[in-house]
Amino acid sequence: KDIFSARSSALHEGKYRETCRRDAFPLSSDALTASLPNHRLLEIDISSNKLPHLPPGFLHLSKLQKLTASKNYLEKLFEEEGATNWIGLRKLQELDISDNKLTELPALFLHCFKSLSFLNVSRNNLKVFPDAWACPLKCCKASRNALESLPDKMAVFWKNHLRDVDFSENALKEVPLGLFQLDALMFLRLQGNQLVALPPQEKWTCRQLKTLDLSRNQFGK
Repeated sequence: KDIFSARSSALHEGKYRETCRRDAFPLSSDALTASLPNHRLLEIDISSNKLPHLPPGFLHLSKLQKLTASKNYLEKLFEEEGATNWIGLRKLQELDISDNKLTELPALFLHCFKSLSFLNVSRNNLKVFPDAWACPLKCCKASRNALESLPDKMAVFWKNHLRDVDFSENALKEVPLGLFQLDALMFLRLQGNQLVALPPQEKWTCRQLKTLDLSRNQFGK
């Protein structure tokens, strides 16, 4: 089936959008890369397939704003050796790679996502969350992984942006002070970890915080 027959355009919130449906093309990574249309795509939904990694051709979609790749078999984000001479997803605002088998999120790719505001990496096998990078991240969902630690300097880049954070159901024994120095933070979910203490409250600057879930930890042990 011709990829162009699956591309649809619509007026959404006054903007012209082009989307690519997940049932529109053969679903091997190489076939996807070869079948991609021009760089005008704004959204791609490739969820509920069997991809072991995202096609390197996606990295050339310079206008892409939303990428949904949940419920695949992703063990890595991209094949690094196959990702050469690419522009990077600099316009990407939303990335959903939940329900996969990822063990890491390489900075090589993440640091090119300069416009990212929503990230969902829940239900993977991540042990380490990547260092913060320059992007206006507002919502971060990373529940049900195997996270043992969080980066110290989340407030360096996300201090005035990050509002909604979910690190629930992981293996965290402590959390860095920087997590409580996110001035825009409103919702923080840390339930289902192994926490026994929090950073000193007198150093918190998250005055917008409305919801803090610390249930099912080890406080008082």
